[in-house]
Amino acid sequence: MKCNYRQTHRAPLCLLVYVIAVVFLGLGLVLRGEPVIQ
Repeated sequence: MKCNYRQTHRAPLCLLVYVIAVVFLGLGLVLRGEPVIQ
């Protein structure tokens, strides 16, 4: 029995998570000298 089943997942939500992560990393680098909000 030959099985040609291929399971593929497409997650555009993952791209949104990556973009948010890059934004936070950029903000962290830019604002690292600012005091922390308490």
